[in-house]
Amino acid sequence: MLIVKQSYKQSVNKRTVQKEVYQEVKGKFKHLVGLGGPDLDEYLRLARYAGIKNAIIYEFNVDQLMIQMSKNNNTLPTRVLFDDILSCPSGLDNTLYDLDFCCSTMTAKPHIRKFKNDPVVFTFSIRPVGLKDSVRQYVRSMYSHVRYDFELVEQSSSFRRYQLSTDEGVQTAYVYSDSSPMLVFSHIL
Repeated sequence: MLIVKQSYKQSVNKRTVQKEVYQEVKGKFKHLVGLGGPDLDEYLRLARYAGIKNAIIYEFNVDQLMIQMSKNNNTLPTRVLFDDILSCPSGLDNTLYDLDFCCSTMTAKPHIRKFKNDPVVFTFSIRPVGLKDSVRQYVRSMYSHVRYDFELVEQSSSFRRYQLSTDEGVQTAYVYSDSSPMLVFSHIL
């Protein structure tokens, strides 16, 4: 049976990284398409702070959907859809895609490929394959076989910030850990 996380409120490092990323995108997008997680209202407050005007949240787990619906206080005009995010259209105008997975880059390859041309924030678990292979799999899913450099640029008590450089451009990446190690790519075009 799949264990459904009831809350991320104790995930201090996760929230710190989300605030960093949403500060980066502040005022750049009006719409959000995402995977909201269990603390939907808190997540939508962060999106509203960044200038997001409305959101579409996808959820494919009925237990998580029930948690989300019970915690949505209409912070932001939001539609919550019981569907796989892969059914979401890519390429929507003025839209940030925020895809926070609890799986590895290997498992999320179809999602990476589908949204690679969109402004997107991807979050993956590092645990199954490690940091080096997670980065390699992500780059291969985004760009096929390009050369890349993954360089540490900042370290704090909450996260490590990296710069991913390829021939296709530069992305910011974060590594943090609360209950497990996570990797976030901010692919803002």
